[in-house]
Amino acid sequence: MITRRVIVLLGLLGFAPAAAAQDFRIEDSGAARLADVAQLKPGVIAFSDQWGGDAVDAGGVLIRFEDWANKHPVQKKFLALFPAYVEPTIAKPANGGGPVVEKLYMYVAQARFVLDRAPGNIDLSRYVTLPVLERIDPAIKHKLITAADVVPFNDDPGAGNDNPHRKWCTGRATSICIQSSYKLEGKIQNAVGGMKDALRKK
Repeated sequence: MITRRVIVLLGLLGFAPAAAAQDFRIEDSGAARLADVAQLKPGVIAFSDQWGGDAVDAGGVLIRFEDWANKHPVQKKFLALFPAYVEPTIAKPANGGGPVVEKLYMYVAQARFVLDRAPGNIDLSRYVTLPVLERIDPAIKHKLITAADVVPFNDDPGAGNDNPHRKWCTGRATSICIQSSYKLEGKIQNAVGGMKDALRKK
């Protein structure tokens, strides 16, 4: 989930796998999390990825990790690598200086939609499968892995990524552990490219 300088996260305020089984269309919204549920149209996903004055890029889609964590603690609890995650301190940065805190930036997209069934009637466990993930976005390639496949975070880019409460890919029977790859394109690619340009100019 993490690449240095940018963390790309997708926050769905709803249940995406269930939505994937229906015919939906996406409509840009100023702030999907503030959408009035009573006003949502059937078959429509209200989507937003803009941060307004909190954004650090011209496109308005990137926000500093520390700003996001302070202003949206509930999002951080569920979307960060683990609830207690903080920007890591790099002991031996590439420039040869002393320890520094690696500053990260977030891309968070939000969506809200209405399902034609009560939440209690949705069996979430049936969606925790590789085929369901593959149907959500065919451009993202996944493969199942186990705890033995997780590479130890021994280098600077992996600093701070170990979950202090449990080893990755262990401890949860109702989950699956995957390795995913995605060729960046569209808004995310433009946001990452813009951030790289901004960092080079500093």
